[in-house]
Amino acid sequence: TCTVPRDVRLTAGQETQAAMTLVNDGGWCGISVSQSGPRPYDASMLVQRPQHGRVHVRKVGDVTRVDYIPDARFAGTDAFTVRLVPGNPALRVAVTVQPGAASATAPAPAATPAAAPARR
Repeated sequence: TCTVPRDVRLTAGQETQAAMTLVNDGGWCGISVSQSGPRPYDASMLVQRPQHGRVHVRKVGDVTRVDYIPDARFAGTDAFTVRLVPGNPALRVAVTVQPGAASATAPAPAATPAAAPARR
């Protein structure tokens, strides 16, 4: 499950804030932004990294999609900021990650025991 604003408008040289809520079920959540036209942005730079996940920015047709992928079993809040070119607008995203069914019940992976030496 992914909830994001439908129409995020960026302004050249300014920071726009958006909220994202998702369930940590192993997937991603994305916000789409575009220049007038619509056209995707030419480039991006991650200026604030999330502490509990990864961000991927990519062109998809006429838009630029900013995707967030939470770390496995993470639930809580996170945030990141992406700056786009041209125009230098910034998108600051406040993220709320809810536990998924698997992340709430899955135990942490057990350490693999070392193999015993072979006997001759």
